[in-house]
Amino acid sequence: MAIYEENGVLSHLDGEGNEYQLFPKTKLENVEGLQASLEGKAPSGYGYGGNAINLPADGRVDSEAELETAMQSVYSKMAATETKFVFWNGYPAGGTSQHGWFGILAKSSDNNGGFFGWSACDSGTTIRKVKYSGSWQPLETIATTAYVDTKTDMVSLWYNPSPRSTFAAQKLALDLSGYSYIAIIPNYNDDATRRGPLWLSQSPSSSAGFMSIVMANDAIVASRRITNIETDGITFSDAYVSTKGAVGTANNKYCVPLQIFGFKGV
Repeated sequence: MAIYEENGVLSHLDGEGNEYQLFPKTKLENVEGLQASLEGKAPSGYGYGGNAINLPADGRVDSEAELETAMQSVYSKMAATETKFVFWNGYPAGGTSQHGWFGILAKSSDNNGGFFGWSACDSGTTIRKVKYSGSWQPLETIATTAYVDTKTDMVSLWYNPSPRSTFAAQKLALDLSGYSYIAIIPNYNDDATRRGPLWLSQSPSSSAGFMSIVMANDAIVASRRITNIETDGITFSDAYVSTKGAVGTANNKYCVPLQIFGFKGV
């Protein structure tokens, strides 16, 4: 004799031909596979848990040393590739008792990871604190932006048609009239797989500065000077590459501009 499993409901016909559908009554613990399914469910809070973790337990930090200790206390209990939503008041300036700092603490490994977050006050300052090679690095301010004007326009002005090619010193012809800021996204080099930090400058500018990329793993610093930003284009110098303790040499396969944006109404 065999046992067969079928999906469906029980039904019963009474003497008058009325059909009754019967649904078994049971307890959650008697439903096979339910517990495993619930354990695999994503947590609430967009994947970071329902509540922010206070750093430390009382949520108050008054110095970078206290912040580092509080972060490490949570970080040391996290699994590799795990993230936590964290919150604290106080240090640095802007995290008042009414409006604190909050953001994501992410762990890549015991030695590498970091925090990225922002403040609800202090004009929306964003900060980060990185753990690199087992050591917490000093807290950094990434950007301070006041309330964004809804009339601000960001326009893509140029995209490198050959991002895997070297980029020689040149003036790139662009119509920049009316743009108050210019932003450039550079590639680390001509393999076009690694990006550098966003470079931003006022427009026009007769000495805009250096677009630089630091690759810690390769111990390389690549820089390219933006000599002029004018209404008819941007002038780039040759790129120079240096390693620790060495004099920089020209190498135009590094610090290759990938995309250029213009901002109006800023």
